[in-house]
Amino acid sequence: MSGADRRTGGRAVCKLAVALLTLAVAPPDRLHAQRVAIGPEFIVGDYREQSADLAYQGIGFGAGAIARWRRFTGEVQYASVEYEPEDGGAGLESFSAAQLDGVLRYTLSGTASVELGATRRDIDPEVAAQSMSAVRLGVRLSQLLAPGARVTVRGTYLAAAKFSGGGSAPFAFEVGLGFLGELARGHVRLTADYEFQHLGRKTESGGTEFDVPIQQWLLRLGAGVAF
Repeated sequence: MSGADRRTGGRAVCKLAVALLTLAVAPPDRLHAQRVAIGPEFIVGDYREQSADLAYQGIGFGAGAIARWRRFTGEVQYASVEYEPEDGGAGLESFSAAQLDGVLRYTLSGTASVELGATRRDIDPEVAAQSMSAVRLGVRLSQLLAPGARVTVRGTYLAAAKFSGGGSAPFAFEVGLGFLGELARGHVRLTADYEFQHLGRKTESGGTEFDVPIQQWLLRLGAGVAF
């Protein structure tokens, strides 16, 4: 992925993020009665590339914002994780991963919705791991557990994935489980979200195709304010 491609992709994701954050009209759902919610997140991550020998773990911080308009929901999340090689990963280089996700979601019913968005992960230093970007096509199921408490399950296909080292990923997906709790009449939000991402990356050399998969999971614990 060239520097120009990365800059173009970064601008596209940023424009999507700005567009999503402009949604600001009150929805009909009592749990999400506020127009906009935003807050910081603490993040634990695990990253593996090609095999279990290339394994990293790390912690970091991020932020999330969500806004609703009628049946539409816009959501943006940013994560910055500092990864260190797991024990036994001698010779592997530490790196930082900055990930930006943006989605626009449309509610089909009280529990089901579909979403379209983008994801981008930039690695520093670039040679330590694969930077990537992809289009997000997903479905989401949401269930109210009690007043002010909701659990969500989601599945996402990651289409048109691109990597800094080349290759493609015809089979790429992300699954997630999340919890939302609201306090102080909905003005304080507590969130917990687990996401697992698998990219079935393939490369070719000398006419031979090689499997070089990438996977990552992130656990996000967040708190925020809604207004």
